[in-house]
Amino acid sequence: MSEKKQDLQNVNDLESKWGNRVNDNGWSAIPRTLLLNQKALNLKFAEMTVLINLVSEWWAPDSQIFPSIKTLADRTGTSEQYIRKVLKMLESKEIIIGNIQLKGLIKVTPRRTGNGSQTSNVYSLEPLQKALTTIQFSRDLEKSEEQKERGLERARGVEFHKQNEVYLEDNWRRACADESPTQSD
Repeated sequence: MSEKKQDLQNVNDLESKWGNRVNDNGWSAIPRTLLLNQKALNLKFAEMTVLINLVSEWWAPDSQIFPSIKTLADRTGTSEQYIRKVLKMLESKEIIIGNIQLKGLIKVTPRRTGNGSQTSNVYSLEPLQKALTTIQFSRDLEKSEEQKERGLERARGVEFHKQNEVYLEDNWRRACADESPTQSD
């Protein structure tokens, strides 16, 4: 299926699930890796909520994300001060995945007008991408190791069964030889 046909199918699926009125404001793609690894990323509820709001504003790979702190506070029903605190927590969060240590899930850069006054922040999700890619790679590696181990266990099991068959066959032969009538009977 072509990419355009797949996109159209996805939109049709969304309309079937949610209805046209709900989709009037558009929709956002949230990576399942993010949702499934909230605990691994040590994300608290408020951090996840703000992060999802930032992800929802990222429309294209090269587009900028710049909702105002006021917009984020209004959407989440919290204060601007609390949003600033959550953004700092997301920016400074330390994550350890296996033996890899990562710092921050977002990068915040002040956005300025021509005269130098700040309008809003620009948010980069590159650190989040790196963390999610690292988590997924780590999980894939674990699965690969588990599959390899299961394969080795199966191979060991086959070898054990072969050795066991030889042992049983030898014992059966000995038992048969022991039961055979002797000349003195």
